[in-house]
Amino acid sequence: MLTVAMLILAVLAISSSAILVRWAAIPAVSLAFWRTAGGAIALAPAAHRSSSRLARSDRRSIAIAGIALGVHFAAWMASLTLTSVASSVTLVSTAPIMIASFQIASGKKPSKTTLFSIGLAALGTAILAVTDARIGGTIAVIESDGGGIGAPSTLGRRPQLGNALALVGAAAIAVYLSIGDRLRQRLSTAAYAGRTYAIAAIVMAPIALAFGRPVIAPSTGAWLAILAMILGPQLVGHTSLNYLLGRLGSLTVSLSLLAEPIGASLLVLLFLGERPTPGAWFGAPIILAGVALQLVAGSSRRTGGPQ
Repeated sequence: MLTVAMLILAVLAISSSAILVRWAAIPAVSLAFWRTAGGAIALAPAAHRSSSRLARSDRRSIAIAGIALGVHFAAWMASLTLTSVASSVTLVSTAPIMIASFQIASGKKPSKTTLFSIGLAALGTAILAVTDARIGGTIAVIESDGGGIGAPSTLGRRPQLGNALALVGAAAIAVYLSIGDRLRQRLSTAAYAGRTYAIAAIVMAPIALAFGRPVIAPSTGAWLAILAMILGPQLVGHTSLNYLLGRLGSLTVSLSLLAEPIGASLLVLLFLGERPTPGAWFGAPIILAGVALQLVAGSSRRTGGPQ
């Protein structure tokens, strides 16, 4: 019961990410830096207490996971400025299918259900991408002075690029969860999450500076959005998922991502007035059906491992 409650809480927290990205109104890479840096600082005391000597291979894996996490946040947050929230969040939720593909590549024989699920998700992704491209990149976005949420407005954007960045974010988080699936069997949540958050922040800082993106938020409203992002989606959301990796495994944990498009789309519809694009209405259900089919057929619960 506690595991189910934690999973629900994590999904609710992560679903608020999209609206907080819009509220912050600062460059995606800068927001990714603060999100991961704040999470690393918050977990530092617990990570230090649970520290243990790591094998060289584990340190290398943690470094790769941290880089992947930083890429995930930067790519996905950037996609939210180029395509609709519904499209972005749905595409980033294809991570479970990518995890299944990684497992296939490692030598596990795919079942017919797995192959059908991957094909179904690919079909939905194609429908979403083609439909968004045909509407010419006109989506509902938010005009803001950088200090908070503005009024809905229709401006020209690049949904194809936004959709592609969302898929990059999905691949990156799939790498992160796959590595965590293995390491969380012997590392505590704080030891794994704290280290990967810190590495992600270290990666994001020079990237932000190299591209001339301001690291310091321009307003009080932006700082409040950053704080909410750290406390909610990062600490409550992603850290809870890191905890559940040690108990449920990466495929089962990825099941929680299926509810994120629904929660995020409802939030932006209620608070920002942004309606899903036609591509999202037709493609999203097919993508989610494919992912759900694979997870229901292939997931297995497990317990144990460090806390």
